[in-house]
Amino acid sequence: MCSVPLLDWLPSDGLHFSRMQPDDLFAIDVQDTQTTFLGVDATPDEETALSLAAQPVAWTARRADGSVLACFGFNEAFPGRHGTAWALLAKGIGRDHLALTRFVRDVVADCRLDRLEVLARSHDYGGGISGMSAALAEPTPEVRWCLMLGFEPAHLLRKFGGAGETYMMFERIKTSSSAAVGRKEAR
Repeated sequence: MCSVPLLDWLPSDGLHFSRMQPDDLFAIDVQDTQTTFLGVDATPDEETALSLAAQPVAWTARRADGSVLACFGFNEAFPGRHGTAWALLAKGIGRDHLALTRFVRDVVADCRLDRLEVLARSHDYGGGISGMSAALAEPTPEVRWCLMLGFEPAHLLRKFGGAGETYMMFERIKTSSSAAVGRKEAR
């Protein structure tokens, strides 16, 4: 489980962050790159909106005029252990990008899940380490944002999903106080 501040509204550089409500997903004029995901229409339906809003971490970012700038959170596949981060961002994010990034980065850093992962569209420069290195050297906006949020690149997924696109999987693994995580103590 991830910690969520008890405050209902958190102001941050002109933005206000609150617990996501299902209707918030329908209020976003999403960026063109987010209209599909894994080759399928990514328009949220009522079931998806209810499910995402019910997750332990689900936030809405609003501008001072009340318009929804973003919804984001973690879908816990294995509650308390493993989740997938997601975000829907509005068109014309402009000057609010920095404040949004700082807030989301803090939420990711405060997450207590052992594993948090996210998929981001990427360029395909071939397989292996050299392909991943090239994709990181010329990142898509999605890849760049994941790096800014503190995620580590894990895998390049080529010909992935219904449209056969290239995605990069990122992960954030909770650090442990022990350097020997998963190993038996030497005797």
